[in-house]
Amino acid sequence: MVKDSNNLSSDPLLFLIGNFDLELKSVISILSESNYQFIKAPTFESGMHQSKIPDLILIESSQLEQNGINFFSKIKADPGYRRTPVVVLSANLVSPERQFQIIQQGAASVVCSPIHPFELLGSVFAELRNLSEIAALKKSEHDCMVGKKVEGLTIREAYTRTESGKVPEILDEVERSGEPFVSKETPYSIKGDDGKSRPMWVNEWFYPFLNLDGKVTGILGMAQDVTEQVQARHEVSSVLNSLPAFITRVDLHKRIIFINHSNEKYFG
Repeated sequence: MVKDSNNLSSDPLLFLIGNFDLELKSVISILSESNYQFIKAPTFESGMHQSKIPDLILIESSQLEQNGINFFSKIKADPGYRRTPVVVLSANLVSPERQFQIIQQGAASVVCSPIHPFELLGSVFAELRNLSEIAALKKSEHDCMVGKKVEGLTIREAYTRTESGKVPEILDEVERSGEPFVSKETPYSIKGDDGKSRPMWVNEWFYPFLNLDGKVTGILGMAQDVTEQVQARHEVSSVLNSLPAFITRVDLHKRIIFINHSNEKYFG
């Protein structure tokens, strides 16, 4: 089973591993009042074969080493669990050095005695929020790339819903010159799920990777969607152009950056 992080449930599923003494049981009972679902098992092996991979693992610290095998080695070897965040709970005081060691091994955080309910809730909430943000980012990438595996494809092959515009030519120029390229509010057209195209504006940055000989070995491309800002400015310009008043906007160098239609006849 492989976890689909694009489908984080509205009622997150937590996997509780361990026997949990009275202190931990009383604290964990608070989670049951926060719309969380649970899988409970004394060991990872006894509870790992579920129809759904959990969103978060809460494990008792005594379960981190079983028969000389480290727990994090187990989940890293399992494709379904390797990306599942882990919060370690301990009814005993854990030294800062040991907490750091546990986090180095793979834990997202360590919550130890004395455990305050809100400390545990905060750790769980923070990790689930990170998952939601990652899922949203992956969905955004999926919408642009139509879910294709794009490694090894050309720009034109990868962007099937977004017109690649002049990106291939820009990449050729950056490779030829070895100089970065920056553009602001570049217009594109992107196809929606209904097959219809809509306008899109992006800021773009392309930076070359150079070896010691100054030869371009790769290019880093970044883009920022500024469609909302551009459309908002266009709406304001439309309103200003409809006014009978004479309106001119200039920058600090006295250059005209906007003039409405009523005022155009007085210039040029």
